[in-house]
Formats: sequence, structure tokens, C-alpha cells
Amino acid sequence: MMRKALLLDSSYRVISFINERHALKLLWKDRVEVLATWEDSLSWRNREIIKYPATLRLKSYFRKNYSVLLSFSKRTLFMRDQNTCQYCDRKLPYIKLSIDHIIPTSFGGKTSYLNCVVACRTCNGLKGNKMLNQTRLSLKRTPYHPTLFDHQYYFEEGCWHADWNNFVNI
Repeated sequence: MMRKALLLDSSYRVISFINERHALKLLWKDRVEVLATWEDSLSWRNREIIKYPATLRLKSYFRKNYSVLLSFSKRTLFMRDQNTCQYCDRKLPYIKLSIDHIIPTSFGGKTSYLNCVVACRTCNGLKGNKMLNQTRLSLKRTPYHPTLFDHQYYFEEGCWHADWNNFVNI
């Protein structure tokens, strides 16, 4: 399994999650200090055994734009809504879900994160080509435009390191 590492700037602010190859490259170049590690080990310089880094802090200053917005994608929409119907609040497998336009495209609604939500096929069929106020349905959560920073928090089970809770507020 590929391990991720949380990369912090020199002031302990989150920059991003990086793959293990990038983490090891930064470590090799002595650009980071290791704050936490995974349990897995690897052979390092001169046959030294080290643990994979989980949290790294850059030794020098780094300027980062934290509000980069993502362009629309179905995958990111499903991750934002956590595969949960935004009308009935049921979490379902991907194939039993669809995208619903809050303002239908026939009424001028755009395909965007602010106008699209994940819906089960039943709720999407009930809403059909109507405005929300013409149905008995209501949104459980307000749609928002995810940033690149938000997008990085979706991990497979077992890939979250406990140390990250000290730096990341989800």
C-alpha cells in the first residue's frame, strides 16, 4: 500500500498530502524534518533501517495558495457528498447514485459544484425536471465549491495517521 505523508511548512501549517516517493525524495535531499512515522520500515542510506515518514515539516519557508478551486468533476462531487444522497441522507454504492441539478439545466441551471448534488435514483426521479420548491424534497446540506485543499482529505480506510489530527481540522 502506498503511504501518504502530511507535508507542513516551516510554521507547521498544512501544505498538502504527498505520496511516499515525494516524501522520501524530500528526506533524501534533507529539506524536511520527520515529525511522525508509519510502522512500516525501509532500507535507507548505508543499509540503515528507517520508518516511512507520516508527517514532515519543511526546514525552509514555503508560500502556498490555499484556496485553489477545483474544476467540476463527477468523482470530486461524489467525494464531497461522501456517496450520500443529499435529499434522503442515505449512503449508497456509487452505481446506485446519480447527479442532480438543483436548478435543472432546462431552467438555466449550470453544471457546477454549487448547483449539483449527489442523489439516489429514487429521489432524483421524484424531483425530476422540477425546482426544489415544487417538490417535497429538501437538501440535507448546502452545496459548496471544494478546494484543492479539501479534495486531499479523502483517504481509503487505514490510511489516516493519528498524528495528522494535530494539524488537520476535518
